Amino acid sequence: MVVAVVLVCGCGSAADPSREPDDTPREISFRIAGAGASRGEPELDFGRLQQRHFGVFMSLERDPYDNHPANYVTNADFHCLPDNKTFVGGIYWPLKDPAQPKDYIASFFAYAPYQSGRDALGSQVRFDSYLKEIAAGHPGPLKLDVIPETDNIYRQIDFCVAPPAYDLTRTSGPASMAFYHAMGRVKLKAAYVSSLEGGKMPGDVTHVRVDAVKFTDLRSHRVICYPQPGGGIDDFTWEDPTDENGDTVTPRNTFTLKRNAYSDNTSPLINAGEEQYLGTEPKAIINESAGVLYVLPQTLVEGMTLEVTYSLLKRTVSGATETVTVLSTRTHEYALPWQDADGNPQEWTRAGIYTYTFKVPVGFNGDLTVTMESEEGDTGPIKPYDNWHSGSDKEF
Repeated sequence: MVVAVVLVCGCGSAADPSREPDDTPREISFRIAGAGASRGEPELDFGRLQQRHFGVFMSLERDPYDNHPANYVTNADFHCLPDNKTFVGGIYWPLKDPAQPKDYIASFFAYAPYQSGRDALGSQVRFDSYLKEIAAGHPGPLKLDVIPETDNIYRQIDFCVAPPAYDLTRTSGPASMAFYHAMGRVKLKAAYVSSLEGGKMPGDVTHVRVDAVKFTDLRSHRVICYPQPGGGIDDFTWEDPTDENGDTVTPRNTFTLKRNAYSDNTSPLINAGEEQYLGTEPKAIINESAGVLYVLPQTLVEGMTLEVTYSLLKRTVSGATETVTVLSTRTHEYALPWQDADGNPQEWTRAGIYTYTFKVPVGFNGDLTVTMESEEGDTGPIKPYDNWHSGSDKEF
């Protein structure tokens, strides 16, 4: 079942808003389309999901396409009510101005999950670019700065965007506000390769464990740009940020996944029980319930690398006592292919899923071998809160 979020022009009452006086306050709310609307359709289960908020910007104008919208709401936090299908943010439709012959026309811009904004510690969605445009006296299209976590990967979010809903009034009725994935996703699989027959371990080595994975020179800051209200465009684009002089910049950083970084097992790499040890067949090493590496859409460039740190272990069990000794730790670096066979730049696209499978050498001084497979993820509207936080156990 594909579920969209729709705008409902009202406060949930049965009254017809077109017949209400112009000075009747009406709260703006959102509802899950179809939640309980048709017979036999299941209600959505929000019980185990961590994020039940999305952010909304709203602009006002007098006439469609006048290209002079006024900002009315900046980053309102719309949260879910106990009915699990209605979202409110304490925002009301503006009352009609008696001195004006026409009512206000509103346009809505939404993203998810909600981030508290410009100055919030750890916030991965900010609106510095938007405020910069306002301060310069020429507020263009709404812009949101997206800056993913680089080290505490377990806190990364699956940033999602809803194409704008344009030119609505409080008597317009519902309008679609479906959310789409705006990020890409990287998966990791790993195995070991031994020089001995049958994949045997050398010497006292009994197990192999990945301790850290680093991606270097990844894009660390890009900007979502919504089209200008009234422009008739219903999509969004990724742009590069600008510096204080207005010049385009391409910030890059290293994204690190670690094991045992936290005692409560929130580290992205598998770090508990038998699952943490590699075998001769590739296995997923990102703990899907604790962390996912979301990446900004970008064109790969020369110099980007994948760095893997792994340990050779001696593990002994005596009764209820387990002893794990680190015999050696090794680090290998692999240059990510940035061109295809025809010399064209490779890209990570929005909603794309990229699985890197690497094999670490054991018992000989070999190189790290890496293969990559790509697949198209869910490019259509997503279910609300379907893996909006890296701690979700739902599929991308």
